[in-house]
Amino acid sequence: MTLKELGGDDRAPRRWSHSHLSKVERGIEAPNEELVRWYEDCTGRPRGYLLDLYHAAVGRSARDVAESPEGRTQTWALDRTEIFANLSGSDSLIYDTRDLVAIADRTKTYVVHLDSIEQAISSEIHTVELLDGGVLGKRKRISSTLSTVEIRLHRKFDAGEWHRIRLLHRAPAMENLSPWMTVATRRGETREALVAVRFNKREVRPMWRIDAMPLSEIVPAFEKGTSARVEDFADACSRVFPDANGIVHSRFPTLRSGLHYGIGWR
Repeated sequence: MTLKELGGDDRAPRRWSHSHLSKVERGIEAPNEELVRWYEDCTGRPRGYLLDLYHAAVGRSARDVAESPEGRTQTWALDRTEIFANLSGSDSLIYDTRDLVAIADRTKTYVVHLDSIEQAISSEIHTVELLDGGVLGKRKRISSTLSTVEIRLHRKFDAGEWHRIRLLHRAPAMENLSPWMTVATRRGETREALVAVRFNKREVRPMWRIDAMPLSEIVPAFEKGTSARVEDFADACSRVFPDANGIVHSRFPTLRSGLHYGIGWR
């Protein structure tokens, strides 16, 4: 029985795309806990047998985070994230998809943190739209660089349930962005991130994959006017090149908290 057949079963807790299941089978993408549990149920494996192997391979689970002392005030774990930055037009459009797993019962909101320093977009020109996953609330400013937006979900979620939200971040003109697009998590439970950047095909820019770098190193490596060179950070930066559509993309398994993963350019 293939993963595609398992994922398409009417009894499945939710539908997984055939593209994702095919990539899991080929080792290109990592499955999430929900799919591993469903595979256990369908194949008659002892409950927890495959899940223990999964945890050994990808690290700490959302369940472990929920039961740890530092996780008690958290309501969601970020399981997987995708960022697609379309920088080929007059506006910078950043599509932000987040696959979440509830780590508390009766959860009905999700809070998006907008940090203009980490996300390289000025908060004064940065607007956010919710494309899917709930109702967007008002933006609340915490400091000059940090603000939050609460998303009201359409129902209450219990621990272990999965939910996806899709956001669109918009800023006028690429010149208002710092020359990198990265993902950084404050916790260590994110199993995978995909970052993609698209430029106008007429623009030729050297680009690098940023793999597990602190922001304190990204700024001197990529910001204009600094004396450092990207080559000075060769352990974390490697050259990447666009595909036929002008898109550069990189996939990152098992993110470490506090470090940045993505794409930079000069």
